[in-house]
Amino acid sequence: MISIVAAILLLMMWGCKDEFSPSLEFESEQLEISGEGGILNIPVTCNMPSKAVITYEKSDVTGWLLVLPSVLKGNGILELRVQRSNIYEARKATITVTAGELSKSVTVTQQSAPSLALSSSTNLILTLTKK
Repeated sequence: MISIVAAILLLMMWGCKDEFSPSLEFESEQLEISGEGGILNIPVTCNMPSKAVITYEKSDVTGWLLVLPSVLKGNGILELRVQRSNIYEARKATITVTAGELSKSVTVTQQSAPSLALSSSTNLILTLTKK
């Protein structure tokens, strides 16, 4: 009789074991956008709430990237709004999405602003007109 009760208790305890396995996935770990800026979407597959945080590569070049929403309640899409670049070098930021103990990152690289390069052998004539 005692062994039957012990077996039932053991089965109940084993049956109540937490089988939840968190998952977090998105398609790419690298994204690139032109200097013109624009909107990128990142589909996120996650079975629990997650939060996105931006870390800029250079602390003096920030604010050019916005993530909406910054919190997802499961599967969803993170919308990245990238401002037009006004600097003449590429800039980078990392978006880290955290769900429980899991974290995944995607690096966003924005190309430099359009520029005009002249060499010493280039003949350039500019005509200015007054309106």
